Amino acid sequence: LPTAAQLNPKCTQDLKGESNVYSPKWTVSAGAEMRGDFDFADMGYLFRADMNYVGEQNVNAIIDNNPQGFEPSYALLSARYALQFGTDRRYSVAVFGENLTDQGYCRGRFYQPFNTNLGLNQPLAVGGGTVTRCGANQPRTFGVQFKASFF
Repeated sequence: LPTAAQLNPKCTQDLKGESNVYSPKWTVSAGAEMRGDFDFADMGYLFRADMNYVGEQNVNAIIDNNPQGFEPSYALLSARYALQFGTDRRYSVAVFGENLTDQGYCRGRFYQPFNTNLGLNQPLAVGGGTVTRCGANQPRTFGVQFKASFF
């Protein structure tokens, strides 16, 4: 089979030394957890908070290093508070929040289908580009969880 460069020599691009797709230079995760027991009942508690930082990365579905495919760095914060019941803490009820700062970011970017046919492509050299779609992340979320362990 011919390569893309053989079919269209103008489509080649030297990406040597460029970052890979979905490969940020930095990712950092940190968490803190506190557990304890209540003196007045056979109950315990758990409080946990987590922070995840992801550096700038290329999230474009096509590996062409288009600047429109880069997502700026972001940080996510989540927390959970649980009450635990039973001698071995088999049962629990928890409230939790994910993405508490409601940070918006794209998990992936995709070129608009039929860009060329619709006249949506402009050369990057003149400050243009193409229309991209964003696969958005989950917004701020709150929930309640009931849990029972049988093992």
